[in-house]
Amino acid sequence: MAESPKPWRLYAGTALVIALLVALLAEAGTFLYAINTSSEPTLVDSGDVHRGTSMWLDLDVRVKKVDPGPGQVVLSVWPVGHGSLERRTATGYILTEDVRLISPYLASGDLLLAKNSAPHRQQLSIVLYGGPTDYPWDSYSTYIQWKATSSDGTHIPVTMRVWNEDPFFTMHSVQAYAPDPGSAGLELNISRSGGTFILAWILIASMWTLAFAVLAGARVLVRQRQGLIWPSLGWMAATFFALVGLRNAAPGTPPIGSLFDYIAFFWAEGIIAVSLASAVLVGYWDEHSRLSRPRPSPAAPEVQRRLSARRRLSAHTARASIRRP
Repeated sequence: MAESPKPWRLYAGTALVIALLVALLAEAGTFLYAINTSSEPTLVDSGDVHRGTSMWLDLDVRVKKVDPGPGQVVLSVWPVGHGSLERRTATGYILTEDVRLISPYLASGDLLLAKNSAPHRQQLSIVLYGGPTDYPWDSYSTYIQWKATSSDGTHIPVTMRVWNEDPFFTMHSVQAYAPDPGSAGLELNISRSGGTFILAWILIASMWTLAFAVLAGARVLVRQRQGLIWPSLGWMAATFFALVGLRNAAPGTPPIGSLFDYIAFFWAEGIIAVSLASAVLVGYWDEHSRLSRPRPSPAAPEVQRRLSARRRLSAHTARASIRRP
């Protein structure tokens, strides 16, 4: 007869498999994180800068936040002068001209850079096109376009580098364009990041799992006719309200009525509500039926005992009279 493996070997083998699985999933997660966080700058060149231009303005643009609610993109813009547009001082570089930075998509109007001032980062907002109702498959577009002029109206060529620093969205350059000579423009397509997309699917799967768990529990209560089991009913009600918090935890705060709700949230809430109501109604009917049954009188056992004793006495008396000569 073959010798059964020792318990410690089984435990060691199970622990080794679990460790390898955890290491594999962690490595896969690291790979996905590296893909999700990789952000290379997109360089848009006006085309005139490297052809003997005496001065130009270089813009370092950082996308800090994409906000689909109000429909805007928050940018951090750092203008840096080059050539005769800048002069070095003891404290750093300053501009030698008054510069007006113009963009038709700015929500706050043109940006003015004063002469003899050191450029610093500016927080600006531009228009975002698209709606969040297709969450988490929603996509947007925006346009970043710049033109610069000096105080006397002289056109200043512009170059631009755009970086994405919003971890919840990914950006792809669709088209670089220059509507005017020396200007810089960029059309961007914006979509949800891979991490946001994965978490949204995890929430969808969790909602359906909880809904079917409540449905299975309600089916057991109804089939076994156990009445009103309050711990089970409390768990079902708690799950119903817990899904609201789970839904609000979705990254990006999707609006009510988005595709995310129609895929999972509305259905899960409906299944749980129907399951809970069915369990309560059937349980109430069972409890009501039990309470409606006639209960035996407390004196009934004593009456039955006396009747049985009388019958036995009568039978004994009859037998004795028959045997008497």
